[in-house]
Amino acid sequence: MRGTRRTIGEARWPETPAFKELSLLWSGCLVNRILGYIWTGYDRLADKVLSGIEWGTGDYESVERSVTQLLEAEIQDLMSGESVVRAQHGSFEDETRSQAPAMPRQYDIAFVMRAQPRLMWPFEAKIVRHVGDLDAYELGLGKMLRCEYGPFSPSAAMAAYLLTGEAEAVFVNLAARLGVPLMSYPPLDSRAHRVSKHVREVPRGKPYARELSCHHLVMPLQVKRAPRQAEPARSKSRRRSSTRR
Repeated sequence: MRGTRRTIGEARWPETPAFKELSLLWSGCLVNRILGYIWTGYDRLADKVLSGIEWGTGDYESVERSVTQLLEAEIQDLMSGESVVRAQHGSFEDETRSQAPAMPRQYDIAFVMRAQPRLMWPFEAKIVRHVGDLDAYELGLGKMLRCEYGPFSPSAAMAAYLLTGEAEAVFVNLAARLGVPLMSYPPLDSRAHRVSKHVREVPRGKPYARELSCHHLVMPLQVKRAPRQAEPARSKSRRRSSTRR
């Protein structure tokens, strides 16, 4: 940030001991709650939107941005105003900005601490057209490992919006590329969800977490609409009694 002036956020919420204490809230309990919002939001999006798309009819424009924006809306509907974080699509990371007129890096979705808006938990998503199409995904993870994204968070999430193929094949190929194991995550064993551990490149003098746990979520875009359960038929005697009334 050499040559930059302070932002309003930096002036209002400086890196005091209280700031550092709040950053410790990115614990397992809060992260699990966030991951639950993400997966449930995906379920709702898959049922209401993705299942109604004819993916084989053409190549749609702005798929990654559109899906992420719709996912953020579903997550917002799940969260109450009493949550310690809020979800925000397209928020900027001022902490790692360059000198103006360069724009700060922008999150797909950030989970922003209500009491300390400079603290953000990142969620980044990439289109994965087939199980080996992981270049953009790997580049996104690299930005996290260089502390360009989520500098104050010891964990983060990345989603592969998968068009064709199986989630397990994505994990196998990703582990080979990264050179680290992708471990199962017991709280979400039923999901296409893995975790990898990394050591980040922390700039000298910065109080960022050196170790990063990255959650990898594979979210298929081609989904079938869940069958609707038929409403139980009312008995004839019950219909007659209601008619008499």
